[in-house]
Amino acid sequence: MSIVAINLYIAGYDFGPLLNSILLSLAVTAAVIPLSMFTVIATLSMDRGRWLIGYLIPLIASIPMPFLSAYAVIHIFHRDYGLLNQLLGLLGSGYRVAVDGIAGVAIYQVIHFYPLSHLLLLSYAENIDRSMLDASSNLGGRVWATVYRILIPLMRPAIIAVASLVFILSLEDLVGPIAFSRHNYARNLISYQAYFGFISEYGYQVSPRIVTYVLIMVAISIAILLIFYRYLVSSRFGVISARMIYIDAPGLWGSVVRVLAIALLTISLTPNLLVLIYSFTEGWFSKPLPSFAGFDNYISVVVTPYYYRAVINTLIYTAISSSLITVLGYMASYISMRYRGVQALIVEILSIAPLVIPGVAVGIAYYQMFHNIFRGSWLDPVYLPWIYLLATYTVRRMPYMVRPVEASLQRIPRSYEEASENLGSSPFRTMWGIGFPMSFTSIRAGHAISSIQVATEVSTSLILIGSISVSASHPSPITPLIAGLIVYDPQLIHRASAILVPTLAGALIISMAVSMAISKILRIPGR
Repeated sequence: MSIVAINLYIAGYDFGPLLNSILLSLAVTAAVIPLSMFTVIATLSMDRGRWLIGYLIPLIASIPMPFLSAYAVIHIFHRDYGLLNQLLGLLGSGYRVAVDGIAGVAIYQVIHFYPLSHLLLLSYAENIDRSMLDASSNLGGRVWATVYRILIPLMRPAIIAVASLVFILSLEDLVGPIAFSRHNYARNLISYQAYFGFISEYGYQVSPRIVTYVLIMVAISIAILLIFYRYLVSSRFGVISARMIYIDAPGLWGSVVRVLAIALLTISLTPNLLVLIYSFTEGWFSKPLPSFAGFDNYISVVVTPYYYRAVINTLIYTAISSSLITVLGYMASYISMRYRGVQALIVEILSIAPLVIPGVAVGIAYYQMFHNIFRGSWLDPVYLPWIYLLATYTVRRMPYMVRPVEASLQRIPRSYEEASENLGSSPFRTMWGIGFPMSFTSIRAGHAISSIQVATEVSTSLILIGSISVSASHPSPITPLIAGLIVYDPQLIHRASAILVPTLAGALIISMAVSMAISKILRIPGR
């Protein structure tokens, strides 16, 4: 950190790739979990606007906007045209604040992972037995004593599980390091070093240095999985639904807590709102205020084959992968929840592992293995990367289906399935005829979430696609295209935003269409 006159420039410190990555992940986790618990507790104390503040705002804020939301953070803290510095100028302050390097990566990750952490912890809290909190209140327990002695201990498994997830997501993140890569500190992270060395320095040849970085990331992730396995397994996060678990926090302090929580959750929404604004404007990175562009950016996407091809590719990949995720994810959930023994344990581990194995490691492993096996043939990832993209998307995003479906199956009485089997139905028919329709709400939500996650996947997309050729028939999804555009010229963020926004809308439309088709095929009533 360096302070010059009345200007504050924050870049962090450089301790080398390994320490940088570990300290960054620890710092991000240490910031995200307390913020999330604070807003979860505040949400549970709201009786008005609870759905909007506690659920809808963080849900929108948690939608991934790869690279664009990171550049929105850069825009907020930019030295010359940053929104924060413009606000300070309007207030008559002479202070200027600029954030860059590893500090910028940390701020981006906190803003990016905080809404997701809030939603996961809130969905777990909503499933806690309300009678335990009511009993504490009826026995004269003060609200903060109830929170500290009852609620937080009951949420400990979820807190540990979410903290583990945030740590791993921070460790493997590529978006932040690439977005802030103009500063040396941001480039000195394990994920960036492994990625950049693989695709550029060594021409897709895996050097001992890259192998070391990948093995370190995998070793840390596996260690976290083994240490916190019981918490990861026991913390099944259901579909978000306001069941009105209520904490009575009256008075001034309760009001202050709720106001601060509203402010924090609204701030977390800022990068995604900026991305939407970028898509209708132009020239914002080079002047204080943007120029209104209307639908010009969207029109340029439609009339440029290079752009709309990436959008079409992404929607096709999303439709195929999310359908596979639905089938395989439900089967994995059912086996892990309804069967016992080694097979259930293996399925449970395999369904959790994709959450903790870094995407950089997965992408490099897939490329090297299949490139060596099929070198020069039509199945070589160099010539046919989309097959391996579908495989990695399906495997890596399956947990977004498995965890909510497991939570749903956990609440369904076994007696329904036992009655079906006693009437002569096979286990297969019982699984799809009883369990699937009864957990369809969670399946539909998992399908929507996994569709968004597939459409915005970064790590394996960048590695398996590499540098895409400028043609109308390239196989790339949107994330490598967006990365190439805004890293080359940040002014292209407006056009990149116009690529992302309709892609996300298309992914949600596909998800709704698939869900409606499934409900009609299976004749699920009321769906």
